[in-house]
Amino acid sequence: LVFVLSLYAIRSTLYAVYAQDCGSDLQCQIDALQREYDALSPAQEKNKQDLASLRKQLSSLDKKIVNFSNQLRKTEGEIRSREEDSAYAKKVFEEKAVNQYMRIRNYDPSLLIILSADSATSAFREINFRQRAADEDRKTMEEYGLNLLQLRKDKDNLEKSKQSLASIQKQIAEKEKFLA
Repeated sequence: LVFVLSLYAIRSTLYAVYAQDCGSDLQCQIDALQREYDALSPAQEKNKQDLASLRKQLSSLDKKIVNFSNQLRKTEGEIRSREEDSAYAKKVFEEKAVNQYMRIRNYDPSLLIILSADSATSAFREINFRQRAADEDRKTMEEYGLNLLQLRKDKDNLEKSKQSLASIQKQIAEKEKFLA
């Protein structure tokens, strides 16, 4: 808007200057050029002020973008660490699942406990202990699954944030180039 108004002011001034025919009178031509310069100076000063203000705003945006980029890198590192932890947890749980399957397929653990126990109390205690351990393994597996889901969501959000940041950086660069 400021740019358009400046162009209009320049055009109006030029018409006013050209409307006056100085012929070969040099002083008249110098005066006409001085009036033209004086007419353009306020618009030029306004444009300079606007450009300085916009550059300050762009500088502030650049700082915010740098901070956001740093935050994204930190989040990316955290996600990588969580992926490594998840890979390790996956190996452990795969081994536990295989061992549990093998124990169940090879023999009935409850029957073996009852046959090998000294008393019914110790047999029931052992069965109860094993049941609790199996329940804890199930809970841990559920937590592992929830963590994997959250990790996937976090990775998706990170990618979206990276794309948004790249888009914003491109827009700002284009505007800055235009203003310059």
